[in-house]
Amino acid sequence: MKKVLAVLLLAVLLVSLCACTPKEPVNATTGSTPAAACEHTYKEEVTKVETCQEEGEKTFTCTKCNDTYTEAIKTQAHIYLDADCTTAKTCVNCGETHGRAKGHDYIQGVCTRCKEDQPGYKAFGTSTWQTMGVTFAENELDVIELRISEEGAEFRADFWGLLSELPESKQEEYLKNPDSLIEYKRDKYYYLGFGESCSLTYEEEDNTVTIQVVNGKNVGYLVLERKSVDKYTIMEVTGILFDDIITSCIKVNGVFQAVE
Repeated sequence: MKKVLAVLLLAVLLVSLCACTPKEPVNATTGSTPAAACEHTYKEEVTKVETCQEEGEKTFTCTKCNDTYTEAIKTQAHIYLDADCTTAKTCVNCGETHGRAKGHDYIQGVCTRCKEDQPGYKAFGTSTWQTMGVTFAENELDVIELRISEEGAEFRADFWGLLSELPESKQEEYLKNPDSLIEYKRDKYYYLGFGESCSLTYEEEDNTVTIQVVNGKNVGYLVLERKSVDKYTIMEVTGILFDDIITSCIKVNGVFQAVE
């Protein structure tokens, strides 16, 4: 009887010991033991590449138990290409832009930065440029032209009379051919009277044109500054151009406009 009791007590003791010491769980997927029980050896891998706009990510995985954790990778700094005439500073990696484009810097029809031709540019020496003004209390319209071509340069002054001062029969003849008339300052029509011309010399540099007009004993100078592809502003008039009347017609701050 004593032996039986002793065996029973020993069995109870063993069961109690087993209940107090649980087994370590095993990962059903990997078959590995818990991370806490592993002396980890981690392998590093970039699982998301960083960009200029988003952080990346590194993943560390234990080669023994497959335990993992991640770390963020800081975003990259932008690497900008300098701005040019048409494009602002641009990041080579993400395409982000910063600031503004420089814009073109045209001199005599060509951009000094990118060498692009200026759209619509008319070189002074390849066209006809014209200014006009009235004299004699608007009875005469003076049209001044600078005609420059491969054959040479010409300064021409055409004098147009006020149509309303002609007899009605003569007015009717001109009105049948409107191309022979000029309308100036609304509803005032002028007919071509006569013209004079002479040779000239000119030079253009950095959008400034200097013209010398020689007509007999008369010598005059015009200094023009380009304001757009088809317009020059008169900056200076010196000497006599044909005669005092023509000279007075060409006003400083007036405009020579391209007409061809």
